[in-house]
Amino acid sequence: MIQFPIGFDNFNKIMESKLYFVDKSLFIKEVLDNKGTEVLVITRPRRFGKTLNLSMLHHFLASEVDGVSTKNLFDNLKITHAEGDYLKHQGKSPVIFISLKNVRNQNFEGAYAEFYELITSLYKQFRFLLEADTLYEDEKNNYKAILNKTADQTEIKFSIKNLTEYLYRYYKVKPWILIDEYDTPIQAGHLHGYYQNMIEFMQGMLGAALKTNPCIHRAILTGILRISKESLFSALNNPAVHTIFSKSYSEHFGFTESEMEEILRAANLTKNAKAIREWFNGYLVGSTIVYNPWSVANCVAQQGVLKPYWVNTSDNHLVRELIVNADVEFKKGFELILKGEEIAQIISEHTVFSDLKTNPASVWSLLLLSGYLKVIRHEYTEQGLQAVLAIPNHEIKLLFREIIEQWLSGGYGIAWYNSLIGFLIKGEAQKFIEGLKKTLLHMSSFHDMAKDTESFYHGYALGLFTTLQMGGTHNVSSNKESGFGRYDIVIAPKNINEIGIILEFKTAKSEEKSLKESALEALLQIEEQKYEIELQSMGFQKILKLGLAFRGKEVEGAFDLLVSKVF
Repeated sequence: MIQFPIGFDNFNKIMESKLYFVDKSLFIKEVLDNKGTEVLVITRPRRFGKTLNLSMLHHFLASEVDGVSTKNLFDNLKITHAEGDYLKHQGKSPVIFISLKNVRNQNFEGAYAEFYELITSLYKQFRFLLEADTLYEDEKNNYKAILNKTADQTEIKFSIKNLTEYLYRYYKVKPWILIDEYDTPIQAGHLHGYYQNMIEFMQGMLGAALKTNPCIHRAILTGILRISKESLFSALNNPAVHTIFSKSYSEHFGFTESEMEEILRAANLTKNAKAIREWFNGYLVGSTIVYNPWSVANCVAQQGVLKPYWVNTSDNHLVRELIVNADVEFKKGFELILKGEEIAQIISEHTVFSDLKTNPASVWSLLLLSGYLKVIRHEYTEQGLQAVLAIPNHEIKLLFREIIEQWLSGGYGIAWYNSLIGFLIKGEAQKFIEGLKKTLLHMSSFHDMAKDTESFYHGYALGLFTTLQMGGTHNVSSNKESGFGRYDIVIAPKNINEIGIILEFKTAKSEEKSLKESALEALLQIEEQKYEIELQSMGFQKILKLGLAFRGKEVEGAFDLLVSKVF
């Protein structure tokens, strides 16, 4: 069996350990060919090879990394055989390489301390500068202050910029700056409430290091999201940003079809190719279809075992927050996505975190750029970038189902949620109503109901039964004509011998009418409007009619089980 470098992000360790390496060294060629861009930003989903590619570039440009020579690391790789004299650049440049992927504390002070530690480690790598005669005395004092952790925040903001000057003066060669996962601290700031502090700090640091800095050769930043220029890059002139819509660098992050053929052959898993494609393929980058590399590596290491790998590497807090708290229009679109359909949405290629609660385009954009959706096709219109979206593969579908089930369980867990739905589909309506009462009392996002109760209950209802559709045993439809009107929700099992279900919802906004009365009104509406006609025409003989009335965290129901002959 081949051995994948799972969890390895240091290029030299992979090569030394002779682990299986999918040769992405032509990434270096494309970077070197792109001479007209001083600051390059590349965004891809997490664990798509960003850190490893930057580490590979670091080892190519620098003569040594961590005291180890890089001279022969590329002897058998594609960059060595590429047309053009690219090896003349090997080992010729000083490199400042820093990864921010672990700067994600729950408060700004903790995140700043984590950032400070990275800067201290960076300065330790070049400690020899203190012994050289190229630094002035005040610069040496500044350097020592960082090493001794007595530097103030302003000195830390300018630390990378100052280091470029020190290295340029020493080597007489302009250094490269490589910053991995530049957006992680910003995402953490958004989640934990210190977004503005982190943005201001990052603006100052990046502005000082990258804007009109005469001491850098090139800078490359990688991340998951393209943070808007107004939010972060306002200090920079023209950074070139390559998202998943760009053809540039499209083959270098994630595994292509040809690379997958090699991998599966080497792992003796060609017989599993179709199943692995359904689980982990589906991402379109530029015009290149790629597989999730983290999931593939773990699947191969487990000799072809198919299960979620990528979605379990992170707590997915931001994604959960967005889906649970989104408005009704988003939930309607999300319901279609979960049913396996494609939807068209306006997409913004950059992320403004302050827009996530007010601008649906920002939510769809974040889900797409983070790897939770795929783009089928896109075009630029007068309204902006319009993309047709879908769930990329089975692994992501399972994640979405888990998020919905955990939310809808009110904290009781997926087993509780499954039993709740089980009561309904078996026709045990009173048990379902009692379970629903208990669940609503513990809904974690209940505070949103005070802002828009109609939206909350509508979104809750849309989500509650969507997993039935995802499971493949039932068809769930909403707001369709049947009889003399439009029902709220109909659940039709694939097996017509089971119970068809009609649900109608009422929201009681005042105390003038009891919840039970409102529930009976909902049931009466089902009967008067003859909503059961659609199910009867499909051949269902058992039909559960269920009216539900909501007020705050309270719910009551009224129901009737109709047993009839087929028309």
